[in-house]
Amino acid sequence: MRGALRRCGYASVLLIAAYAAGQQSPENLFPRAPYTVPLAKLSVSLDDANRKVERVRVSYEGSDDYVNLGPINDEYVKMTRRGRETTVYREPWESAVYVSDFEAEHLQLVTQTLISTLEGFEGDLKKGNWERIHYLDGYLPRFLRGFYYLCDAVVCGQDGLPRVARVPETAFDVSLVSAKTDVRVAAWRKQTDHVIKLRIAAKELVYQLQRWEKASQADPQRFFDSDVNKAYSLFIRVYFNLNPPAKVPADGDHF
Repeated sequence: MRGALRRCGYASVLLIAAYAAGQQSPENLFPRAPYTVPLAKLSVSLDDANRKVERVRVSYEGSDDYVNLGPINDEYVKMTRRGRETTVYREPWESAVYVSDFEAEHLQLVTQTLISTLEGFEGDLKKGNWERIHYLDGYLPRFLRGFYYLCDAVVCGQDGLPRVARVPETAFDVSLVSAKTDVRVAAWRKQTDHVIKLRIAAKELVYQLQRWEKASQADPQRFFDSDVNKAYSLFIRVYFNLNPPAKVPADGDHF
């Protein structure tokens, strides 16, 4: 699975296909610049009755293998010439709230793709690469929503991430040519201060995730602490223009 964190070779094709499908007229939208987005692919299944997570499927570009992470049992699915081979990792109810070694490994992998993406995003904000930023918004909001439910699945719904981190589906379209992207980015650009806040929020989240990542290598059951939660919530609030405005630490300071 680690070798699968590589290229996303279909970026340009996806963008062209989205235009061709008529999801949104490109003439009225800010241009997009396709590039390799390193984010893992997260597909969420919710229970229709209570809207709680049943499982999150995790996959990466370049591999047909995937992982299903759920509140109780997890699966590693390997695609072979003979078909699909599934390995089940069972968790008893009494220990499901703890992070298993299998869950820790894949939470680390998914988090690495988020860190890489945020580092690139902050650099693009600094340089004003708005075409790349518009393109990334076709991927990032859906990932962030999936990441919330992934954390819920890992700790069996026990305080995975703060409630503000649950991005509503109405905040984005599953499209590379969504007008919601243009509205969101235009709101950032109306105030230079907001772009600065977004850069700081991205850097703070990278810092806190890397700090957690280092600590969790020694203690695989270590889940996100309050400082990671604060940084994640801050990024969500600034990225999605949520009110009231988030308080942002000085650049270089940390929670």
